[in-house]
Amino acid sequence: MFARVAALAGVTVALGAVPAAAGVRVFDLGTGAVRTVAGDDSVLRAWTPDGAGLLLDKSGGSVRLDLATGMLTRQEIPGDWVGPGGQRLELGADGMSLRGADGRVLASYPVMSFLDEPAVAWSRDGRWVAFAVDRDFYVVDAATGRAVLHQSERETALTEQAFAPDGSALAVAQGRAVVRIDVPSGHRTTLLRTGDLPGVAWSARGQIAITRDRRISVVGVPGIRVATDSTRPALWSSDGQLLRFIISRAPDECSPAQDGVGVAAPGGTPRALVAPGTRELRAALWSPVAAQLAVSLGPEQKSPRGKRHPWPRRIARDYAMFSRRGDAAVRRLVVRAARSLRRGADREAVLSRVRLDYAKVADRYDEALDTAVREAVADELDRWLRAAGFEPIEAFDEITC
Repeated sequence: MFARVAALAGVTVALGAVPAAAGVRVFDLGTGAVRTVAGDDSVLRAWTPDGAGLLLDKSGGSVRLDLATGMLTRQEIPGDWVGPGGQRLELGADGMSLRGADGRVLASYPVMSFLDEPAVAWSRDGRWVAFAVDRDFYVVDAATGRAVLHQSERETALTEQAFAPDGSALAVAQGRAVVRIDVPSGHRTTLLRTGDLPGVAWSARGQIAITRDRRISVVGVPGIRVATDSTRPALWSSDGQLLRFIISRAPDECSPAQDGVGVAAPGGTPRALVAPGTRELRAALWSPVAAQLAVSLGPEQKSPRGKRHPWPRRIARDYAMFSRRGDAAVRRLVVRAARSLRRGADREAVLSRVRLDYAKVADRYDEALDTAVREAVADELDRWLRAAGFEPIEAFDEITC
């Protein structure tokens, strides 16, 4: 018998569209053209600064893909926090450091990051860099390393598009409010109070987008109603006309959400470019110079299948329910799962159906959620999963909603 633990899964709903194939695709929002530029062995890391190519991780190393010719050349991919002037932020054991374009350390900042990666934004002209690590928030002169602003009294949510077009201010979320922070004075102006911690992005045209669950607000103009993944904020295209957002959809009310990509203009109708599906959404990055979006998808996520074993000859009838009818109701969902596995269904597809069926049984029989019942169901399903070559059930949330 395997030890199991209870867990929770969040579910959201979003738009639908035709699923995209694995690999890297480039969507030209101006012409409507879509093309696949790399296979599923490639992971998109960044656009080149001139927008003429993509930087990819491949099994053989890092490469630059020229979009006009398709030519691949080996190229080291810079770190995530390299500014327009070549300066680089680095996170070490002692905190953050800023290096100049020549590699010299200009300054260090004593911050600690225990859980999350730092959030970093560079002003468009490269003069300023802002970063947030846990409760520390800095705005730094990128040429000298001098910190012109340091706050540690509240949590700050920062996106890569936090700076105003001219670099004179930032828009961030602090303490459940969206605020404008002037640079270098640090003067704060509250733009919006909200019940959650939203993502905030400032466009090249001066519009501020605020990503929250089920909508994207745009200060001063109509927003966009869409079920978004608010942990990954909507970001503007380089011309400031379109927003890219992550859409999430669960196959059913009991399964984990899947991710896709959508775009919309403020006040416009959202359009799904890539439908949520079983392929991992690896990246969705705007070109730095055009209304082009590069989307990287992984191969279809299927449960690994190992050695198969003989199918069980019978399905148990006793599941510790309080009545024969209860046991029969539970057995029916096991029978459905066993038949699906024998027909070659994937592990997650089978367990997704089990979760739905189990929820119906639990609505009628309260004892269905007792540990003894769930353990009995999991033990019986394990016999069939093992026969199909799949891993056994690890946690009760794999079979109950």
